[in-house]
Amino acid sequence: MKSSETTNESYRWNGYLIILILAVFLFLSFYHLQAELKVNIFLIVYIQLIGIVFLLSYFFENNNFIFKYAMKICEKSVPKSRYMAFFYFGLTTFLSIMSLS
Repeated sequence: MKSSETTNESYRWNGYLIILILAVFLFLSFYHLQAELKVNIFLIVYIQLIGIVFLLSYFFENNNFIFKYAMKICEKSVPKSRYMAFFYFGLTTFLSIMSLS
């Protein structure tokens, strides 16, 4: 019993770590919006991280609550399919590339 409790505990902390990383890049992107930069690199990284979360949710759905929630979003979208995770990853990659050019 202790091994499964430890595994579930580590999966929960992995979810909190993902939320922390996303929040840091979101706040950094808001902070640099007032700067005179042409490209907000923190916003690009944040958008790409959101796409990576969707991509990882396809492969590791049962690892933590963030991936379960992302997969639930994919399954509730208009073409109800798990493959929407690939679409969301591609969309965020496209937006990241377009914002660089």
